[in-house]
Amino acid sequence: MKKYLIPGVHDFFHKGHQNLVNHARQTGTPLIALINEEGVRLKQKQNVSHYSKRYQMIKDFDHSLEIIETNSTPESYLKIYNDNELDGIIFGNDHEGTDKVNFLRQNNVNVIILPRTAGISSTIIREKA
Repeated sequence: MKKYLIPGVHDFFHKGHQNLVNHARQTGTPLIALINEEGVRLKQKQNVSHYSKRYQMIKDFDHSLEIIETNSTPESYLKIYNDNELDGIIFGNDHEGTDKVNFLRQNNVNVIILPRTAGISSTIIREKA
């Protein structure tokens, strides 16, 4: 069975994230790469919930999801991809053309770009809170 990595901060595990998981399930098994506190600092994200809270939020959505901890570097994604013999890494189309995606493609990673779910993002949720 195929296995796909879905990396992210997942500060709010919203419908868009759920759509990525559901897409991965259509042909295989999703593996969530949850960005740790170091990765959140590297991404310079503000007001992000602690790792343990984000982890529990994903488990509350689906207790069967496998979650691994990572920072947000392309090298960490490449290591997870190779160590777990994955079939692809799934990103929303807001990542298309980024250094991260270009690095992964240059290292023969199967990068799958999916459209974002219209009208929803962690940024939108944070701004409304």
